[in-house]
Amino acid sequence: MKRSGDVTAAAIVLFFGSGLMVLMAVVMTAGTAVTPLPPEQRAGQSVLAIFYALMAAWGIATGVGILQLRPWARISIIVMSGVAVFFAVCGALGIMMVPLLLQQEPSVPVAAIKVVVLVGLIMLAVPLAIAIWWLILFTRKRVQFEFATRGATAISSAIPGATPAPDPAPGFVPAFATAPSTPQIPISIRVIAIIILVSAPVALFSLPLAIRAHLPTIILGVWMTGWATPAYVGISVAIQIALPIAVLRRRLRALDGLIAYLLFATLNAMLFFVSPSRNAFFDALMRAQSTAPGVDPGLVRQFISTVMPFVMGVSVLLFAIALYFLFTRRKAYRAACEAHRIAT
Repeated sequence: MKRSGDVTAAAIVLFFGSGLMVLMAVVMTAGTAVTPLPPEQRAGQSVLAIFYALMAAWGIATGVGILQLRPWARISIIVMSGVAVFFAVCGALGIMMVPLLLQQEPSVPVAAIKVVVLVGLIMLAVPLAIAIWWLILFTRKRVQFEFATRGATAISSAIPGATPAPDPAPGFVPAFATAPSTPQIPISIRVIAIIILVSAPVALFSLPLAIRAHLPTIILGVWMTGWATPAYVGISVAIQIALPIAVLRRRLRALDGLIAYLLFATLNAMLFFVSPSRNAFFDALMRAQSTAPGVDPGLVRQFISTVMPFVMGVSVLLFAIALYFLFTRRKAYRAACEAHRIAT
């Protein structure tokens, strides 16, 4: 089946965005090399450069897969869209906090603050709009059929004597495109599992800083220090890797484990709001990093203490959405696991 024009356009936009990520990785690497920075900031910029490079590689690989109508690429770009929406929303919340943080700085013109906020929101609106477009496009039945037909054609071409089926009429979606004979893992569960799996390296990057700076942590509202932080991060990363892989491999109890983990993460984020140790945690974060010259440490501290609750709130909302899909698609997942067990 031929690739539609909007799918091709999505791949081109993805290649362009991946190119920007490559440029950001180069700029961050060059800036780290030529600019004298404290060790903490140098490590942070190096981690960002690695993050941009990994995102670029992911985007390029997905774009190539989309042009070839690979089924895994459709799942990949849906996951990428969800990640982009999360970061865009968190970024917008952070930008909208800027006027509140700078309202007590008379040296900063109000008009300049408004311009910075407006430009920042516009810059975030572009990737947010693209991510929403991708989510709508790659979940449409017509596009699902394009990728499913590509997979079926690849299989039939490997069978001697098989004749590929002709392309259907435009807009035609046969029943088997949406109702396969063998139960499959619901796409919502696959997307959630992959997002959690992709987020594991992000948490792993924070482990060296937590060990070197002896950062505390708050678990279920309780202040913990010493070995608790690296142990908590290490266990979380292990869970974020092991459970999604088990879900994607159709392990029956893996979904229950993933639900339990997200319930814990939701409760942990909610208790952070009411923890009496929250302010002490913000102070510890400030002590662990050096403030850039000319920047008021109190202003940075206020920014952290203002933005982090918003990030936690968005996280709780996303956890709730993920739990909804995991609970409501649980029966279909179990059917897919049972079918896989019988087939193997």
